[in-house]
Amino acid sequence: MYEYISWFIGVPYATPPINSLRFRKTVKAKPWLGVRRATKFGYVCPQNYTGGTLKYIENEDCLFLNIYSPTQEVKNKTYFPVMVFIHGGSYLVGSGNTFQGDTLAQHGVVVVTINYRLGVLGFLSAKNSILKGNYGLHDQIEALKWIQENIRSFGGDPNQVTIFGNSAGGSSVGILSYSPAAKGLFKQAIMQSGSASAFWAQHTNDSIDYEHYVRSMANYVGCRHDPFEDLVECLRQVPCYNLDFNKMQSEKAVRSLQILLDCCI
Repeated sequence: MYEYISWFIGVPYATPPINSLRFRKTVKAKPWLGVRRATKFGYVCPQNYTGGTLKYIENEDCLFLNIYSPTQEVKNKTYFPVMVFIHGGSYLVGSGNTFQGDTLAQHGVVVVTINYRLGVLGFLSAKNSILKGNYGLHDQIEALKWIQENIRSFGGDPNQVTIFGNSAGGSSVGILSYSPAAKGLFKQAIMQSGSASAFWAQHTNDSIDYEHYVRSMANYVGCRHDPFEDLVECLRQVPCYNLDFNKMQSEKAVRSLQILLDCCI
């Protein structure tokens, strides 16, 4: 057991997915100048949280991860296995901030928790080349790439990475396990209360009119544009808190915010 754990929290792993990067595949983080203080949790991704008061501030600039590493003497330096936790929440709510990994890290592993885009910002899709979807899944993949490149600096072994998650996090783990885009980014996987084959985890129903839901939302927020490219550009300018299918009272539209297996994984 390791008594002392070092926390490195609020570390950006990708470029903020704002403005022109909204509804786009995750972009690698840019390097920063000087020393960055990693002592405060970053923003959590915007979400329709109805279970009480959300402890952390929401912001579209939310692609942060948190690292919990056993403290060791330099002369006894070793590299620990890494466990990366992907939170659940129906792809609609949640954050890596709420799952602090210090207790698990005491057992001799480096624990990483991550945020990824949720709801409309993370999974809105028209199932076409203009609005592909799966942005939240791409966030998870980019976080794993960052870990491969940087985790040695925090005492972790990039060749011994295990991903694990619960509920929607568990289904994400399952999907990442056979995604070509995630090949080589981890060695082992643990799914808790969720799997890639769960009926709620993914979309396989070709009868769903994805573009109809997108146009319904666009109409709701005043983006009545054609062609479709212009409509999506308009949606990129709308305040994120207005992009909410729940406000439209559209349960079917909310259920469309899932991972598309035949697109972009």
